[in-house]
Amino acid sequence: MQMIGRTLLALCAVVLFIIGAAVALLAFAPGAVKDGLGTFVTNLAGREFRIDGRFEVEVGRQTTLTAADIHFANATWGQAPDMVRVGQARIIVDLPALLRGLILIELVEIDRAVIALETSETGVHNWMFGDGARTERADESAALDFLIHHARIRNLDFTYTDPQQLKPLNIKLDSFEQSHAENNSLVATLDGTINGKPVALEARYGPYQNLRTGVDLDFDITGQFDTLTITSQGHLDDLISPRQPRVELRVEGPEIDHVTEMLGLSSLGSGTLDLTGSIQPSDSGLTAHVAGNLGRYRVSADGAFSDLTDLDRLHFDAQIEGPNLGRVTEWFGLSGIPPDPFDISGKVTLSKGALDIDQVTLNLGGAKFDLDGTLANFPGLNGANLNLRIGGEDLDRFRTLFGLPGAASGRFEIVGELEVSPEGKELIDVNLKTEIADLRITGTITEPPAFDGTHLKYSGSGPNLQKFGDTYNYPSLIAEPFEIEGEIAVTGDKFITDEAMRVTVGNNQVSIDGAISFIPLESGTSVQIRARGSSLAEIAGMAGLNRNVPHEAYDIDGHLEIIPAGYRITNLHGSVGDAQFTAGGLISNSADFSG
Repeated sequence: MQMIGRTLLALCAVVLFIIGAAVALLAFAPGAVKDGLGTFVTNLAGREFRIDGRFEVEVGRQTTLTAADIHFANATWGQAPDMVRVGQARIIVDLPALLRGLILIELVEIDRAVIALETSETGVHNWMFGDGARTERADESAALDFLIHHARIRNLDFTYTDPQQLKPLNIKLDSFEQSHAENNSLVATLDGTINGKPVALEARYGPYQNLRTGVDLDFDITGQFDTLTITSQGHLDDLISPRQPRVELRVEGPEIDHVTEMLGLSSLGSGTLDLTGSIQPSDSGLTAHVAGNLGRYRVSADGAFSDLTDLDRLHFDAQIEGPNLGRVTEWFGLSGIPPDPFDISGKVTLSKGALDIDQVTLNLGGAKFDLDGTLANFPGLNGANLNLRIGGEDLDRFRTLFGLPGAASGRFEIVGELEVSPEGKELIDVNLKTEIADLRITGTITEPPAFDGTHLKYSGSGPNLQKFGDTYNYPSLIAEPFEIEGEIAVTGDKFITDEAMRVTVGNNQVSIDGAISFIPLESGTSVQIRARGSSLAEIAGMAGLNRNVPHEAYDIDGHLEIIPAGYRITNLHGSVGDAQFTAGGLISNSADFSG
């Protein structure tokens, strides 16, 4: 509605300028005034503005302006040739009111108007001109500067096109009338259609004398939108910038699908619509409440905040449940969320820039998500402390829902903690538990993409390496318990093992210590490797080497360095059973091993 308001205000501004120009230049021919006005608006907006029909001014205490066949061009990328086209317009202005600093429009009549608002693929709006910068009001409580006493609009066609919507929004206004009621308020009636569905609305607002200042206004609105009924009553302390409003809202309808179809939104399924909401002043600010159902989706929320212009103090408590989370998130432009039943609940408090998340829980697709913690400098992460737990009975289903890689299944649990120092250093502690393995990573993560200065400790274990291998299609692994642990730091383009990586499988252990380039077989890797255990054949078999490998105990130690010429091995020594050996040298990386 904000974009509609801006468009109508812009149209009013153009019309008011027409009035002033017509009165000031009355001595000239109306044709000259019309042409000059077209040139002025065209230069001001950067788009063509012209009046192809008649242009007449009748000057008097109440001055009348009549214009026909008015055109205001669309953006060059827009689909429609004109953003605004008006068949005929007539405006009557009270000239003596101008001496009191008030633009009083006694009557506005518009017939056969067409308004085409569009948003491009890149998010540009055709109703924004120049750099699109917004002009802030110098005084938000200042006067509205003009009042419209009576209004009659016929045959208005409004269309809004956005690539993110399923179809364009089309509003046809058969008639709109505003008049002065006996109780010193204005009453307005509207009849038309929204995307072909009938719409009727009646509104009463005032008192009339307060419309100029825009403060302390009462309103009572009843609307029928196809099968949907909306009623609202309340009081606005400030029309432009309400701080302590009082609003009651009721929305009722026999079928939610009628509403989504009318508005061109993705369907939420079938079911009744019954929603109530309110905003009420309180001793500490404002309280808000929403409750009801949108088809099979149920909503209940309570909030408290200081005022509508300052949300520095806010408390929000909500519960939402429904049959399809993916359909809901599509309304907000977020795709790829599983179309599964869900329920979400939690409390959020914002105070003096700090956001406190109090056990927000989401149940989705057999998995449970729990989030709590604090963002000390919301919305930034500096000073944050967040705790996340994800658990469920079926890891395979969880991965399928979110399109995650892997092959593990069964019960799982992911527990993570993120702590960000005031300087922006991120400390993590993540623990993943499944039926085939446990993995834990702790440490500090620095800025991507280089991650220079990152320091992590890791450990993992599982009851059966063979089961782990079968899950990930490595059938040659042995049926023994396994463990992995170590500590790494990222320095430049290398991983540095602050503590040697150790892999233990049954009675076999491999340790690697040194510097490893990001691409392991790239020049710069320099590591000390030791392998020992009860059966060399057992370990060799996991690498696919099954011929002529003895089932003997082994202990092998040596140093590997990757240089531009190849692989340099130094001080390689060890034993296999009773045999002892030493070796060293360079293995060339050329195709024929020359060198």
